[in-house]
Formats: sequence, C-alpha cells, structure tokens
Amino acid sequence: MKTINLRSEYPELYHRDMFVEVADEIADLLYDSRKLQHRLNEQDRYNGVAYVVFDDDDSVNVCHAPSPYQELVTEEMIRALYQALFSLPEDQRRRMYLHFIAGVSQTDIAIAEGVRTQSVNDSIYRALYQLRKKLNYFS
Repeated sequence: MKTINLRSEYPELYHRDMFVEVADEIADLLYDSRKLQHRLNEQDRYNGVAYVVFDDDDSVNVCHAPSPYQELVTEEMIRALYQALFSLPEDQRRRMYLHFIAGVSQTDIAIAEGVRTQSVNDSIYRALYQLRKKLNYFS
C-alpha cells in the first residue's frame, strides 16, 4: 500500500491535502498517468498546439502560441494561395471571392453579372481546378 495526496491528483476537487492509502497498482497507474500527461503537454508546447484553459472565474485563456516553424509554413501556404488566386482570370477570381468569401449564391452572381447561372458555376469549377493544379492538390 502507498499513500497518495488526493490534492495533487485532483486539484480541481481537493483544495486541501487529503492523504489516502491505495494499492500499489493504483498508485503506479496514477504516476504513469501524470507522466503521460506531462509528456503530451510538452509535445503540444513543442509543436505549438494551442488549447483553451477555463479558469475558476469563467475567463478563457489560450496557451501555447504556434511554433516558428508552423508560422513559417502557414505564411508560405498563404503566399502560395494568393499567388495562385492572382494568376486566375479576373472573372474567375471575382466569382470565387463572391461565392466563397462573401457568401453570395451562384444565382445572385449570375443575375448581377447578367449571365447564366451555369456560366458562373463553370467558371468557379474551372477556378477550383486551376487552384488545385497550381497548389499540387492532385495526389
């Protein structure tokens, strides 16, 4: 039998020290669980994973900013996306923006431009195909 402090195992439940005796297997399991959680937290910190922490006063804190490598990759992806977008013809780029960013339906775009809905649909489809090709999304 081993003695453990419930406060160290469950700090959100026990605000004062409370010692109890538990079987060796349970104490070892709690210890292994703490080690695993610590390792996972370190991996998250190293990889730049952000997670949300809710404090006792219901405030929200976001911990662990993205790693420099993740920021660099994100910047490169955004740059590549902008380059691919600006290489599209003006009407395709405009229709992509209106439909996917502004949330305008293809029918409304067609009415505003005085063209058939199928023309807008085809234009957006061709733009997506070109973006996939330029960004190497065909595997």
